[in-house]
Amino acid sequence: MFKKGLALAICALGLFAEANAQRTEVYRSSQARLIEPQMGVYIKPLVADLEIDQTKGKVKDVWEFTPDEVAAMGGDEADVRTRALFMSVDKHDVDVIVAASFDLESTNSGSKVTVIGYPAKYVNWRTASPADNEWIRNEILKPEKESEETQAISK
Repeated sequence: MFKKGLALAICALGLFAEANAQRTEVYRSSQARLIEPQMGVYIKPLVADLEIDQTKGKVKDVWEFTPDEVAAMGGDEADVRTRALFMSVDKHDVDVIVAASFDLESTNSGSKVTVIGYPAKYVNWRTASPADNEWIRNEILKPEKESEETQAISK
């Protein structure tokens, strides 16, 4: 019985080895062109006016964060200020706090951030006019950035 099992195992091993010897793996990579076609989309700039909420005027918000909350924000002072600014924007239901200034106090019991600024909303959204484009080109964009950033308004 042992001899039959051994003979069967040797035959099976021989067939497996022969099957593997006949199998060939081929890897092929081809490239037809070296330069990829490129496409560009040109979009006219969108501009808006910033309207400060005159009824609120200058606001002062104080936000306190526990050490666990500060740790959850990565423990970075900039992230704590950003979170406080977001909370002020949300509180006043505006888009931005103009001329925001911050006072950050950190202790073992957490951090306290004071945000001072003018709540404002973007209004009068419109496609930029030629006058807007000229203003953008002259006042906002730096000469070293002109090739990429002024491409849309130069056309």
